[in-house]
Amino acid sequence: MLPGLGRRGRAQPGARWRRRAAVDARGVTLVELLITVAIMGAVSTTMAAALSATVVRSADTRDRSTLDAGVRRAVDTLRAAPYRQCTDAGGVVDDPKGAYDAIFNPAEGDPPFELPPGIKQIDVTDVKIGTLNAATGGWTFTNECAALLASGAEDDGTQQVTVKVTATSGGSRTAVVLKRYWQ
Repeated sequence: MLPGLGRRGRAQPGARWRRRAAVDARGVTLVELLITVAIMGAVSTTMAAALSATVVRSADTRDRSTLDAGVRRAVDTLRAAPYRQCTDAGGVVDDPKGAYDAIFNPAEGDPPFELPPGIKQIDVTDVKIGTLNAATGGWTFTNECAALLASGAEDDGTQQVTVKVTATSGGSRTAVVLKRYWQ
């Protein structure tokens, strides 16, 4: 009689399971264990690298988002601020750059500008005053209020205001706002 077969040559119930259990009871060889450990190490290293890349990308995205929100806030604040014309009041040049910058960096004693979360500083870095070129119908911009007035030209009611937003993470972004006297 063959193992696993009954008296009439039929398979005994559970014989296959008992044979498999007998083979599995031997355990795992050292080679099989080393291969398993190598595969697990490769998979875990790959997953750790992917997780690390995800964390870095997440931080970059958060920083960009923070800067975008800060730029939007600065641009909206500048657009809502009154137009500061480049004028010569009694020999004293009223430069609009200082007035716009004072919105974000007020003098001591003035109410502070509330910076958005994650934003360290907002600065007005440049104000270019526009003059209308009658010959071409286009605009010419200069960043020196005193030089514009000394040339006999006037502030025709258009300015390019450049604002720089710096995040607490160290990144920064600039934006240019076109201000018009009639807006």
